[in-house]
Amino acid sequence: MTSNDKISIFIKLNFYAAVACWKTTGIPVLFILGQKGLESDWGNSAPQFNSSGMTPGPEWTGRIQVLRTEEDLPDNNRQKHKFKTVHNITPYKTKDGKKRYIWDVDREFRAYDSAAEAWIDYGRFLTGIERYQPAFEFTDAKQFAKAIAAAGYATGVNYEKSLLACIDSVASRLSLLGFVVPHQ
Repeated sequence: MTSNDKISIFIKLNFYAAVACWKTTGIPVLFILGQKGLESDWGNSAPQFNSSGMTPGPEWTGRIQVLRTEEDLPDNNRQKHKFKTVHNITPYKTKDGKKRYIWDVDREFRAYDSAAEAWIDYGRFLTGIERYQPAFEFTDAKQFAKAIAAAGYATGVNYEKSLLACIDSVASRLSLLGFVVPHQ
């Protein structure tokens, strides 16, 4: 681990924005950096500033972009899951033998004009959706992450595990980089 690996660079570029987001929303800084790192491949994939992988939803009135992505879903029901285009559906079995499906699709995502607009919307989104409210009982980033994952933020069966690993990656680099997370 160096101070110039992609995770460290991501932290350097986003630490103060994460602190500002925490101050206005109460979302733990380590969670913010870990989740945005996971969702954007540490800043390598954030089309039109959407570093959180946020989809439009019925309340969204802003711009929309259509991107090709993979969704990990429990079924292959095309009537239930509406996507712009379905390129392929691949079945697989989980470690415990349950059948699941990887959907290769074109899907709508939110689009922003700036990183600042995206960060503000991210905070508003998590604080404004009722199913995520139990997460706000926690100031610990990992407990917050578990609650967000349990509320269905993402479709992947390993989302919680991946998110917790990203939080650990951020935490292990902060002191090396000279950052101190404010008391939360």
